[in-house]
Amino acid sequence: MTMAGRRRLWAVLAIGAFVYAAACSSNTGSGTPAGPGCSGTPQYSSCASCPSCDSCAGCLPPGSCSGRPTGGTCATCGSSCSCPGCTGEAGVPSCVGAAGPYTSCESCPLSYCGATDNPSCPSCTLSAAGACTGTPVPCTRLGGPSGLLGQGGCRGQLGCTWTPNGVDGGGVCSGTETACSALHSTDATTCNNQLGCTWTHGDGGGTCTGTLTPCSGLATSGLCYAQSGCSWSGSTSSCTGTLTPCSQLAAQSACASQPGCGWQQTGTTCAGTITACDQLASQAACGTQAGCSWK
Repeated sequence: MTMAGRRRLWAVLAIGAFVYAAACSSNTGSGTPAGPGCSGTPQYSSCASCPSCDSCAGCLPPGSCSGRPTGGTCATCGSSCSCPGCTGEAGVPSCVGAAGPYTSCESCPLSYCGATDNPSCPSCTLSAAGACTGTPVPCTRLGGPSGLLGQGGCRGQLGCTWTPNGVDGGGVCSGTETACSALHSTDATTCNNQLGCTWTHGDGGGTCTGTLTPCSGLATSGLCYAQSGCSWSGSTSSCTGTLTPCSQLAAQSACASQPGCGWQQTGTTCAGTITACDQLASQAACGTQAGCSWK
């Protein structure tokens, strides 16, 4: 083949390749097969001719939204913040309220102080429920030939020490007996076992100490509910924005979601504009429009 013949052959091949590429580009766009879509012509040309507003995409029930949003601000919308025009931001659950009815542990009745079955003063501590009063029997009067109760009495008296003398089980009781007032913060049994001391029951002898924890300082719902006057707010949120006026809510569902607004039915024909088949992006939406099909 001559050089001129070869040049003509190369030119033909180049033109053929260009035509083939152009054809592929026009058929596939980006080079990938086109996916399924909604096609056809809506059976009803307008919403006014649609027999059922729910069966025609783009059409709305006839009517309007009227009234005035309740509260006037998004802050009154509630924890869900679902009112049109409002935006909610989730908050941290917390314990809110004012602990009561007592303002301090000292003012709590002893029967409530630190009690698990009463929510008034759970964070307080009961130091004693009574008082130990009297004058303890001296150690020197216990034991020995003239002892009141001998070895048993001496060993049972706090602060006293028994020293046997080896004669007929006798001995000497020495030491400094513990004062009754020093047993004030113990219990009735220990006080009454100290010879000469007596435990006196009643509110007058006990003390309730500590600090009442404010509601805001209770980190769990259990502690919060245990404190009288406190409550657990588990769905706190900040709801901000501007409530959409009722007259601007064109959809019946949006109107129903705005407290204070109500849908007023007017007329018998559907409102809105029929949506073209090729504008329906999902198979479900395509299926609701008579005359359209998903292919």
